[in-house]
Amino acid sequence: MSKANKTWTAEEELLLLKMREGGAKWKEIAKVLGRSPQAVGTRLCLLGGTIKNEKDGEYMDVYALYKGDDLIVSGTLSQISETLGIKTSSLKAYSYASYKNKVPPSRRRELVWIGKVADFK
Repeated sequence: MSKANKTWTAEEELLLLKMREGGAKWKEIAKVLGRSPQAVGTRLCLLGGTIKNEKDGEYMDVYALYKGDDLIVSGTLSQISETLGIKTSSLKAYSYASYKNKVPPSRRRELVWIGKVADFK
């Protein structure tokens, strides 16, 4: 049963944070919780759980990656990179005018800055 658009329980959030602290990848956590890797990444970002061992983590930028009007994933560049298996340099290129001029709108991905990690706590 899909948990798409279902509210996260406190127990799920706790398990999510514990698994991530233990080094589990987003895909592993998603499988255990019955959610998509994108949902796991987004929730981790909102909880601040992926910002361990990163200097000034609360001041890191948070982005949303879209394809057309569809949200693919949100998080820091490193989180999005890990989830999708795309280099951070490739993600940054989605915001360049040269990329937007080359790729037709129907196939284009858009990287949108949405704030700082601290803004979502």
